[in-house]
Amino acid sequence: MRDQLYTLYKDRRESIRIHRSLDLAWRAIILLVGGTLVGLGVFFLLFPGPGWATIFIGFLILGTEFRWARSVVEPLERAAARLSDHTQQHAHGLMAAQMALTAGALLTIYVYLSIWGFDIQGIFTLRETIQNWLAG
Repeated sequence: MRDQLYTLYKDRRESIRIHRSLDLAWRAIILLVGGTLVGLGVFFLLFPGPGWATIFIGFLILGTEFRWARSVVEPLERAAARLSDHTQQHAHGLMAAQMALTAGALLTIYVYLSIWGFDIQGIFTLRETIQNWLAG
């Protein structure tokens, strides 16, 4: 599916590239959309929002037409590929750790609820019990 979309995009892009005015308009639109996303990403760095992701997407869009933008994205893509490979190699260990952590959290919640129920007083009783145990 991805290869078909890429081939369709490349074919249409090449048909537009033949006409100089359409090519210039296409590059202007890509510059406008990509530049807007990069600017919005910088705004999101200062205020709440997905700043780095928006900047990366903006550079990906710019990289479809501009070599300078592609040179910015390529090292990030290589790093993401290495991270993905590393994660896939160690996925079983991560999954086992997550399952153990989840089981421990559920066991802790079950023990708490079975002893004190939904009462917040149990937290204070537990704190006093731990303080007494630590004091000796």
